[in-house]
Amino acid sequence: MGQPFVVKALTRAIERDRVAHSYLFSGPRGVGKTTAARILAKALNCEKGPTPVPCGECPSCTEISRGVHVDVVEMDAASNRGIEEVRTLREHVRYAPTGGGYKIYIIDEAHMLTEPAFNALLKTLEEPPPKVVFILATTEPQKLPLTIRSRCQHFHFKSLSLTEMELLLKRIVENEGVEVEDGVLGLICRAAGGSMRDAQMFLEQALALSEQKVLVEDISQMLGIVDRSRILHSLELLKARDAKGVSDFFCAEVVNAGYDPYGFVLELADATREELLKAEGSDRLFLQATLSVLLSLLERMRRHPAPDLLAETELIKITLLPQLIEVERLAKEISSLKAGRARSDAPREKVSPARPKPPAQRKEEGKKGTEGPKTAPELWNRLLATVGEETPSLKPYLSTIPEGEVSLKGNTLVVNLSSANGFAQQMLKEARPKLNGLLDQIASGLTLSFEETGGQVSSGERVDKGAKEAAKEKGAGKREKEPPKKEASEPRVQEEKPPEEKNKRPGRKES
Repeated sequence: MGQPFVVKALTRAIERDRVAHSYLFSGPRGVGKTTAARILAKALNCEKGPTPVPCGECPSCTEISRGVHVDVVEMDAASNRGIEEVRTLREHVRYAPTGGGYKIYIIDEAHMLTEPAFNALLKTLEEPPPKVVFILATTEPQKLPLTIRSRCQHFHFKSLSLTEMELLLKRIVENEGVEVEDGVLGLICRAAGGSMRDAQMFLEQALALSEQKVLVEDISQMLGIVDRSRILHSLELLKARDAKGVSDFFCAEVVNAGYDPYGFVLELADATREELLKAEGSDRLFLQATLSVLLSLLERMRRHPAPDLLAETELIKITLLPQLIEVERLAKEISSLKAGRARSDAPREKVSPARPKPPAQRKEEGKKGTEGPKTAPELWNRLLATVGEETPSLKPYLSTIPEGEVSLKGNTLVVNLSSANGFAQQMLKEARPKLNGLLDQIASGLTLSFEETGGQVSSGERVDKGAKEAAKEKGAGKREKEPPKKEASEPRVQEEKPPEEKNKRPGRKES
């Protein structure tokens, strides 16, 4: 039955007298699993055996063929799937074979047995009596418990190819002496879907219905499948982008003729696949898109309330596909996008948008005359932000000085330190060069100057003066401040305010 490996393996086992007690035959429907089990039973119980080539003429072989042999029991698990049937089987297993050398149990559709039935059968499979063989046939071996599969010698039967099936059908037709039209056997094989049993059944029906010669038209009407020539014609209409022609063909040749729309789409998808393997260029791309639409259509037609209307709509959509999306142009655009993405993915310096600009860049932008702060509060706020980015440790000391203590005199930003404590004043005076550099980045040409109430601190004042004053205040237990000395070379930048306003300033002590 087209399973040379299985036949060879069983033949060698019989020749060496190494017949297993449990076999598992799995595979698609109609590939000969049960038939192979019967042949194995004949080989074991033939009068000339056990032999790999049963005679088929002895009483044992003929009784097995007719299904009446007393030692060969066939059990349909689909209708006898309970634990009671398995218990009965276990009771009969204990008795020795009477009409042959082996007692053989063929359990068809074994995956239909219930879990209690499998549990009851497990012990018998593990320790069977002598001269007893179990053959389990199933299309879904994965549904069998692992404990059952591990105790069986597993053989998987594959589906026959269309070529193999057509050769076997041709041999049958020649033996019967019947004439068939070209394409009949291929149509039967495609309708059978790899099942040789179904193919033989369809051929028997065709021979019974035909008078002298089996025609493709007769087979198409019998199976409800559109013949290959019409399928290829509909594919040509799709390639020609003839929406009206495709719609008229589908309505007249498929729906009104009584053919199954699902079978038509399935055949059309298969024909498209064959054309795709031979096509080139734009035709190949169009056929690939067509095949994708047809495969998606097959999945949706199973659950759609009007599958014929859905199929007609999708076929028309295929003809309009080049107008909606030009496949060649789309492919070129995708290629160009990939090339552009490859260029954009080249290594480059990444700059975070939140990262501040480097000082040199900000200084250069200030020198170019970009619009910047013009008033003293704006300059002061910008300086506070810049100090927070460049030298965060100085920002707390600057933050203690309110905007009202800052004034702009020409190109000098004057900051009154009266509101800051002595330590903050000392730290700011020491950081004057750094602050001057940052201020120059904000507005080129500006300088920073510190003053206290009543005078201005020059840029050349000694830094250690604040430290001495701090030590003096610490030793005396009170704060004494001396007004800073003024240099004659530096003009006074802030006018004296009335004593009433001086007394209102926080931190100001009367002398």
